[in-house]
Amino acid sequence: MKKLKILCCSDYFKIHTGFACVARNIIQRIRKLNPNIEWHYLAWFYDPRAEVNYPDYVDRDKVYPTERTREDIYGAITFPKIIESKKFDIVWVIGDAWMSEPPARHNIFKNYTFILYTPIDSTPPSLKFKHIYESADVLVMYTRWGQKVFARTFPNIKTTVIPHGTDINTFYPLPEDEKIKMRDRMGTGKNIFLVGNFNRNQPRKNIPEHLLAFRLFIDAWKSCPKCGMVYFETKIKEIRNKFSPDREIDIERVDLSKIKKCSRCGSSNLYEGESKKGKAYLFLHMVFNSPPEQGWNITEKPWGGDPGGLVEMYDLEGCVLHTEGITVGRGVTDDELNKLYNAMDLTVNASAAEGFGLTSLESMSAGTTPLVTNYGGHVDFVERDIQKIDIFLYRPQPITNALWAIPDVFDFVKKLDLFYYDDPEILHRKYGMPRSIICGKKLRELCSKEDREKVVKYYNWDNIAKMWLQLFESVKLKHRLRPGDRIRLTKV
Repeated sequence: MKKLKILCCSDYFKIHTGFACVARNIIQRIRKLNPNIEWHYLAWFYDPRAEVNYPDYVDRDKVYPTERTREDIYGAITFPKIIESKKFDIVWVIGDAWMSEPPARHNIFKNYTFILYTPIDSTPPSLKFKHIYESADVLVMYTRWGQKVFARTFPNIKTTVIPHGTDINTFYPLPEDEKIKMRDRMGTGKNIFLVGNFNRNQPRKNIPEHLLAFRLFIDAWKSCPKCGMVYFETKIKEIRNKFSPDREIDIERVDLSKIKKCSRCGSSNLYEGESKKGKAYLFLHMVFNSPPEQGWNITEKPWGGDPGGLVEMYDLEGCVLHTEGITVGRGVTDDELNKLYNAMDLTVNASAAEGFGLTSLESMSAGTTPLVTNYGGHVDFVERDIQKIDIFLYRPQPITNALWAIPDVFDFVKKLDLFYYDDPEILHRKYGMPRSIICGKKLRELCSKEDREKVVKYYNWDNIAKMWLQLFESVKLKHRLRPGDRIRLTKV
């Protein structure tokens, strides 16, 4: 059998990004399963400082860095040069459709089979990229959710689904004493409730909504059992400029002692709950401050202006922890990341749009339950309703009109409380939940065990790599077709 030559086009496999993670985990495993495949790599965002991060899963003389210029960042200049000098059986792109323009354009007249592995993170997918989707000989989606969304807009374009995975030997539950050691390093005790956000600081990740929800979560509160009204110490006054990094959200503090009657039904029979400040912390694993890459200033005043960062804006000083010294593409080691996941009681990803949600899957593999927006690819593997945050509204984005989800921060708080309180009586008083409900530590332990089992069975990179190898070995290659043959979609 002739040796396969595959050119993978994606973020350089040694940097710390989602696309790079997918590429290196699949390639390294396929190399063991079939050493006869000759791998080449068009490396977006090549960084020589990343050489120490991971082994050479692709030989260095077969790695082709793109230039960090607007024209060539995804290979518009470099890709044609490679194609002219080398002959590949398969060009495999891992990335968004708009990043795949060079292989799509040259697929019209070049002898390679173009396989596009692309996310659909919101609805509807843009008609602007229809020519790219149609140019792919095999179009692979990350999730069933994305496949369904895609089919509503492009019913005549065939797709298949291969999910992402995680390394179950890298991300796994640690013994309790190891978790405590990590918490000691972070300056928290074992009895502190830690909520972790492992997202990139960018508009799509809804970072302000996370901080606002956490502000309400740690607030003292009063509730009315008659009508279900809940009062927090924080009152939202105004929301403007919903998705801009310089958005303004005004809040005011409320003196709960002055609330004697329910403003909705007039009942004076109110329950009270104490603040969680000092008992719970929000941990942010992301690039933090100005000039922000494309998101928000978390703690610093933007360029010396007013108001300050989000922490000050939401009155969360002393309540937020974060990873120091990381940059986009240069994070922490996988071992350190696993320890951070294990140190959390919950992780959260209330993103506006999500192609897959790799950090949520890694969190599940490490034994820490995630909460996610009930919208996007992560609902494929985060299936319990108690982990899905309701949507407040869908906001159309400029140019594409793709809908981004704005989470209901009050439902966000309710679900945080469900996993926080060990006593169901408190949840009954605050929200009217049944007194028999499983909650707190018992619920976290139950979800943790089931989540880990699901990841091991269905989302193990070893199994995902076998799916990809089966596709690579079975797809018909263009330059080996007989007259009249057509490319067929291989079901995996």
